[in-house]
Amino acid sequence: MKETTTAERVGARIRKIRNLRHFSQQELGEKVGLNGDRIQKYENGARNPRSDVLEDIAEALDCSIYALMDPVASTPLGAMFTFFQMEDDYALSLKREEDKYILEIPVQINPELASYLAMWMVRIKQQEAESANIMLTKEKRRKRELRESYDLWKACFPESVTEEMRKIVKKQEIEEQIEKLKMQMEELDS
Repeated sequence: MKETTTAERVGARIRKIRNLRHFSQQELGEKVGLNGDRIQKYENGARNPRSDVLEDIAEALDCSIYALMDPVASTPLGAMFTFFQMEDDYALSLKREEDKYILEIPVQINPELASYLAMWMVRIKQQEAESANIMLTKEKRRKRELRESYDLWKACFPESVTEEMRKIVKKQEIEEQIEKLKMQMEELDS
């Protein structure tokens, strides 16, 4: 899968909202004092609009400038736009169970992402197991080191993925396939 540039991602967002507003490139250009060719270059990712131009485009499209920018998940608003992008890219869905929201991504939508998520789950389980052990011994220093180790793993992902993790994930995938086959066999037998 080819990595897209910031300009391409911003351009795709401009195009999407422009189309939803039923504006031509020329009409949007006129609203912001540009020609349609410049809008086309922005939309194709050939050019990246300056922040003041992006603000003008957002105003003309009657949307937040954050809807046009790459999402930054470190703020609640940025997190929402990150979720929206994931909804588009990975079929993310949202449901509510009592006092929490659950984000779901179908495993079959993107095998590479599913593999990364599985590695993350393995690392979380390792962290939890080690942390539970530390809780029993009440070693605050070890708990901090463990947290730092986990934070470093996340910060260095995917380079931090070990061969052991890959094997655990592969084993889990095989076990899931075996379970599915067993269920299919039971259905055939009945």
